[in-house]
Amino acid sequence: MGEAAFVVRPLETDAEVTAYFALAAATFPGYHQTHATPAPGGSLAVGWRYFVENAPGFDPTYLRGAFAAGKLVGGYQHDERWLIIGGRQLRSGYVGGVVTDPAYRGRGVASALMRDGIALAAERRQALLVLRGIPDFYHHFGYVDVMEVTEHAIERAQVLMLPASGYVVRPARPEDAPALLELYVRHYGAYTGSYARTRAQQEHLLRHRTSPPLLALDPAGNPCGYLLLHGGDRSSAVEAAADRWPAALALLQYQAGLATGASELRWPLPPDSPTYLHLADHLPVRSETRSRPNAGWLARLGHLGALFEGLVPLWRERWRRARLDWSGVLGLEIGTSGDGILSEASERCFLELTPDNLHRRDESSTAQIVRLSPAIFSQLVFGYRPARWAAVPAHLLAPLEVLFPPGVSWYPASNRC
Repeated sequence: MGEAAFVVRPLETDAEVTAYFALAAATFPGYHQTHATPAPGGSLAVGWRYFVENAPGFDPTYLRGAFAAGKLVGGYQHDERWLIIGGRQLRSGYVGGVVTDPAYRGRGVASALMRDGIALAAERRQALLVLRGIPDFYHHFGYVDVMEVTEHAIERAQVLMLPASGYVVRPARPEDAPALLELYVRHYGAYTGSYARTRAQQEHLLRHRTSPPLLALDPAGNPCGYLLLHGGDRSSAVEAAADRWPAALALLQYQAGLATGASELRWPLPPDSPTYLHLADHLPVRSETRSRPNAGWLARLGHLGALFEGLVPLWRERWRRARLDWSGVLGLEIGTSGDGILSEASERCFLELTPDNLHRRDESSTAQIVRLSPAIFSQLVFGYRPARWAAVPAHLLAPLEVLFPPGVSWYPASNRC
């Protein structure tokens, strides 16, 4: 059966939605452990569905299925989120829960789903598409590596040897949602790769965990850190944040009391984050960054026009701060991705630059053109690679380094992939 035989559309009936989540739960049984998803009646499928359908802003068209002769043979979720790029919010799509009926694997179901997601992003003017993917599949559809995860290990015995900080740690309660949101924004809200979060979304995330976040309180009772643990392995954190060292120590010691059989405690943290620096200033830390090409956190262009519109104000901010003594018209030419979603010809964005300002303008015959593939452009947007790595003309490297500074991208796992 070829890919053309599959019809991809939104799930329309209760039976279709039930079938999709049953397939998703069977395909990703570890989802419960990572996200501590409540499982009513012992059913991960029911709990997962309840979490998704009750999310603020949920649209039934986010759930999409592939059908062969009326039978559901695969599906995925296509959420719309506000992705942070350089501190600015861009309308973007998030692809998750991609599944295929085992009897139909290898027949093009997943390919049909991927092409549907690309077309949907273009239709909805989503600047970028992001997903967390298995190795060596998604790059066929224009996805490219844009983020890596760094995990930090601390010896449990070292943590327990330290005197208590005097801070209190307790499970978060529903009324703690505003404090958790403030902590999330303070520690992760500016990272490229994170998502803007509302209070309603924070309340939803808190409500739909069997194991609530652990909240650290200073002696005056002020929240100043939190810790999310895996549903199974208590030595491993899903996410952590601490405003200062005593809060980090209190959370570590609380975790050490739960992970009695572990020799190490592990926290995923951006290597430039304040929380990591608190750890490194007071404890021996072993840090490990895992990288595998074409796997993990991947992104691709969605609607290129919308992406340009969202990036121009950011580029202007960066350019004004840099005050580089460079003038001229710079043309960014992004080639087609070969999937038919971008235009048949390359698309261009022209920027007029002076030492103190940047403006977008119409096409210019005097523009100096920089030609970039969609993959390279995506990685530059995320700061995943420096401009010099993109093999741009040497005389244009200086302005491009201002527009595309390298940096740490991070997906806070509490956003629920």
